[in-house]
Amino acid sequence: HGARTLFRDVFAGIDPDLDAQVEFGAFQKLGDPTTKRQAA
Repeated sequence: HGARTLFRDVFAGIDPDLDAQVEFGAFQKLGDPTTKRQAA
C-alpha cells in the first residue's frame, strides 16, 4: 500500500486524472488475469 500511496502523490501532483488511471493500472499489474487479456 505504501507504493500505491507514493504513486498517487507523485501522479496526483502532475495530473489528477492520471491518479485514477495509475492506481487502476498498478492494481491490475499486481496480478490480475484480465490485465494480460486487455494488454494482448
